[in-house]
Amino acid sequence: MTEKQELTQQDFLPVNQAEIAQEETYQRGAFENLKQSFRSNMMAKVALGVLILLVLSAILAPLSPYDPDAIDAKNKLALPSAQHLFGTDEMGRDYFTRALYGGQISLLVGLTSMCISTTIGVLYGTISGYVGGKVDTCLMRLVDILMSIPSFLLIVIINTFFTPSVTTLILVIGMFTWQGVARITRAQTLSLKKRDFILAARALGVNHRTIILRHIVPNLVNQVMVAASVTIANAIMLESSLSFLGYGVSVPTASWGSMLQSAQKYVLDRPMLAVFPGVFILLTILSLNILSDVLREALNPKLNK
Repeated sequence: MTEKQELTQQDFLPVNQAEIAQEETYQRGAFENLKQSFRSNMMAKVALGVLILLVLSAILAPLSPYDPDAIDAKNKLALPSAQHLFGTDEMGRDYFTRALYGGQISLLVGLTSMCISTTIGVLYGTISGYVGGKVDTCLMRLVDILMSIPSFLLIVIINTFFTPSVTTLILVIGMFTWQGVARITRAQTLSLKKRDFILAARALGVNHRTIILRHIVPNLVNQVMVAASVTIANAIMLESSLSFLGYGVSVPTASWGSMLQSAQKYVLDRPMLAVFPGVFILLTILSLNILSDVLREALNPKLNK
């Protein structure tokens, strides 16, 4: 009888170890989920590498031996060569150097306008969801009205009243692209304000401002990070579109959109003038979209059980 009991305990020992290991895998945090997502997704690794390369190229643009605004009329519309990797534009300026500096403007506009729109959206959505009632109804109806108007058209109309500049572009894009973030944070706030820790904070007499800033907003970080990655891609697309139409940065400042605008006159003779900035825009937005999908999977609360 004793031998049978010993055999039974030995037989069940590996099963118990497997159950413990399985429980440990379900208890991994968001960072572990993120590493696992990158480890199993080759496209995510490529997208992250491409994005890091583009950012480093833009940061290190001043190391280029050429001035992005230096005009050389004798060497205009030159073909790509060892001296000029991307050739030159219609004014003889080194196109590779202008593409690097254009990346600075496009990435700067995308990042800073994302910070503005995310800040506005988080505060607006959190207050709307936390207060609730008629205030929530009025605030969200305003969001619905703004979302029913094409944001690009609204940005073009507003931008025509100001002098074209990088600062104007950042403010205009940031002020009119926060509605999506507001809807996401409002929905999460409606769920969070019914949780026990929020009810306990209210019962202890904690003021509403402290509850919003210290208890609700920190629990929105995962959703906000995903929304922010998408917002950067949309902001870069908006900047490129506005610059292409002539409502973006002022001449002679280079951006990928303004380079596309200048290249359209020579698209038949020098199509590569349009290909290079177009490829940079494509790679940046595609990489950001892939990374946003990876973040959405890794930061999903259901995976952190």
